[in-house]
Amino acid sequence: MTRRANRPGSAAPNRTVIWVSCWFVACLVLGGASNGGVLANLVLQLGAALIIAHSIARSGSGERQPAERFLLYLAGSLLAWIAVTLIPLPPGLWTHLPGREFVAQGYRLLGMDLPWLPISLTDDRTVRSALGLLVPIASYLAARQLDEAGVRRVATIMVLIACGSVLLGLAQLLGGESSPLRLYAITNRSDPVGLFANANHFTTFLLVAMPLAMAGLQRAQATRGRSTLSKYARYLGYGAAAICALGVLSIGSNAGRLLLIPALVGAILLGPGQALLERRQTGRLVALGLAAFGGLMVLSLTSGVMADKVGTSAKSRTVMSATTLSAARKFLPVGSGLGSFPAIYLMESGGKRSNREWTNHAHDDPAEVALELGLPGLALMAVFAGWLFVNTARVWGEPGRRWRLPQAAALGSMLVVIHSIVDYPLRSAAIAAVFGFMLAAMLQPRTRPDQAGAP
Repeated sequence: MTRRANRPGSAAPNRTVIWVSCWFVACLVLGGASNGGVLANLVLQLGAALIIAHSIARSGSGERQPAERFLLYLAGSLLAWIAVTLIPLPPGLWTHLPGREFVAQGYRLLGMDLPWLPISLTDDRTVRSALGLLVPIASYLAARQLDEAGVRRVATIMVLIACGSVLLGLAQLLGGESSPLRLYAITNRSDPVGLFANANHFTTFLLVAMPLAMAGLQRAQATRGRSTLSKYARYLGYGAAAICALGVLSIGSNAGRLLLIPALVGAILLGPGQALLERRQTGRLVALGLAAFGGLMVLSLTSGVMADKVGTSAKSRTVMSATTLSAARKFLPVGSGLGSFPAIYLMESGGKRSNREWTNHAHDDPAEVALELGLPGLALMAVFAGWLFVNTARVWGEPGRRWRLPQAAALGSMLVVIHSIVDYPLRSAAIAAVFGFMLAAMLQPRTRPDQAGAP
């Protein structure tokens, strides 16, 4: 990637904006399922590989800001640990790793010599899951090639797709559980899902789109008087945010409705409450509020408040989290390997597998990471969460910021991470791509006051 395209005052080439926009549209249209869209995800992964190769080929020696360098180091560390879990180890080593007794016993019962095996118990799934990381990495690199105007255009496209998805969800509800407008065979039949297979992932996308819609108002207001569109942009932004909020309320997601509160607060601050953002303390309070909501969701889950909704059967998120954590303790400190959750969960639950929808993932990303990637994975997750919290507070706490989109992107990123406590939104290519875009948008340089009206 070139540093030249990222200068706040420069105009990115139209062709760059076009292909980056097409990439994100493809991710949102094709990447709505974590496991149901195998061919579509493969297409996205191939496209992601090309984008990464293109970005590397165009990479210059430009100076990166410390926050971006740290983020790239974290991504590299994650990929390195996944690679380590794929290295074959001699029997004298892997048999002493926690949780491997049943593997060694199986070979002995078959009368076979113990082979060299990696840390990952499902190395094929590890490779497939690791390929899924190409999409958010490529999305981040693609967004970093855009200038301020290009980032704003892509964000607008995402908001328009979100509003269109709400209308699609309404049509799905009117068509009933067998509506042909539902794009995936394995899906939530009683809820609107839009372009997604999972209603909770659809909720995440709508929550993210709300602050993005309101952030566009500030830019349009800075250029008001230049066009009729700018004059009415305020109302278009309000309408888009309202449509997304109504879409969240139409979905039976308790977590989504909880997160709707900070999303609305952030959207108001980015819209009619912009004057409050001139105060440094406001941003810090927003970041602290998001952290408090994350804690509230954990307490709600562990205390059984949300169990009234999800029940106490094998499908319950509380039961799934407890089962996953029980399995994770048996495989610490190295874990069982990325992508191994379905097989390990099936064993830990005694073979009681009631529904594919509920056993592909733990609906609790920290617990699933603890199981699959062990203590190194948990450590990287904790460091990233700290990085995100610090940079969210920094972006929101800068007084006099003229461009609100980085703040909207930071808020959206926090919402995705908090939702991951009780779900797995980042396991779908669509949300992963949006997340990569938001991280890139959050790191866009602060706009100087004399550039506030730049196109």
